[in-house]
Amino acid sequence: MNRILGVAIISTLGIVGCGSNPITADPIPPCQQRNTATLVMVNNSGNLLPRDVYIDGGSIGTLPYGSQFSRDVTAGVAHPVEFRSTVSGAIVSSASPNIVQCTTFTLTNPF
Repeated sequence: MNRILGVAIISTLGIVGCGSNPITADPIPPCQQRNTATLVMVNNSGNLLPRDVYIDGGSIGTLPYGSQFSRDVTAGVAHPVEFRSTVSGAIVSSASPNIVQCTTFTLTNPF
């Protein structure tokens, strides 16, 4: 019995001594686990009109003047963003930001 207990204690010490304690280790941030970044889109149109906002070809909604949308996006990939007129549907401004992991990028529409 003592021999089994001794082997168990030595095995436990070997496991604990070889790595970090998973309970006290710093957690990996969700943005790092999912490889994401935050994209903030702001509507500061000069004519005070709302804008329809599209990301990666899909509409995410209408953004009133002075307001903003925030979305988590895949980091390290260009994301085409379009601000469109709510009246004509014409693109009034666009960009394709490629955002670094775990950072925030603000894209402002001035038109």
